[in-house]
Amino acid sequence: MNTPETIRAFLASFESPHTRRAYKTDVKAFLRDVDDLRRATPTDVGDHIRAMERSGRAAATVRRRLSAVRRLYDWLVDRGTMDRNPARAYRHAPSPAPAATTPAADAPSTLSRSETERFLQATAEAGESSVRDRGLVLTILYGALRRAEVAAMNVEHVRPLGRHWVVDVPEGASWSAAYVKVPALVVEAIDAVRDRYGIEGGALWRSLSNRNRGVRLTPDAIYKVVRRTARRAGLEGVDVEALRHTGLRLAVEAGASLQQVQVHARLQSATSADRYAPAESRPGRLQENAADFVELDVPTIE
Repeated sequence: MNTPETIRAFLASFESPHTRRAYKTDVKAFLRDVDDLRRATPTDVGDHIRAMERSGRAAATVRRRLSAVRRLYDWLVDRGTMDRNPARAYRHAPSPAPAATTPAADAPSTLSRSETERFLQATAEAGESSVRDRGLVLTILYGALRRAEVAAMNVEHVRPLGRHWVVDVPEGASWSAAYVKVPALVVEAIDAVRDRYGIEGGALWRSLSNRNRGVRLTPDAIYKVVRRTARRAGLEGVDVEALRHTGLRLAVEAGASLQQVQVHARLQSATSADRYAPAESRPGRLQENAADFVELDVPTIE
């Protein structure tokens, strides 16, 4: 079943040329390790992913590769070609993290990993704004941005720095100018926003309502986007700060140090970072960063 016709039909199911190009590369790489898609097992999928990790592939690339394989099998199941998805049965386990410690008593409200993935899945139910909402949520989660900082983002604020990507945070009324590193999957989500809504410059997050279409989203409007998504996901009490804190907590649970969390979230002191759980400090502003530790199954929206 590893026929060029099958792969071409799968790729043709996506509207985005960017998605088709990325998934074509990922699927071809998987097929080099699997003789027949129909006989592949969760173990085969796991072997493929672990081989990527051993070869030093970036975590974002590994996540995208797994997402592509899962989507391919979802498509085959939907067509009736297969009755199960071995890639969904495989659960990607990150490298062992340091032993967890008891969080501080004033630890902020956060979502669990499964709730976070449920929240991300709910962005696909937002209709025309699905692509925007997914990009917005991923930027908050991985960038640890406050809602006023998110609202102030322009297209030009997302830029390469060496071999990494960063988001510039211009100085505001209550924060200093800075930049934060974001993984490739966030940049890809932002590129999808620009492609879908024809945004070439200026405000990145814009209204899609008939009343003020194209106008920059205010902090309050971003708050409402997050609350609507939470309701679709069946979650209560989720706001921008909860998403921001969730990204930091997931990073710590996966092995990020207090120093990395403090620098990434631009916290004033290590005491503030301690609320997310203590860990040994390791240096690294870009090379090793808190956002690199967050592993989520992110849906692709077409």
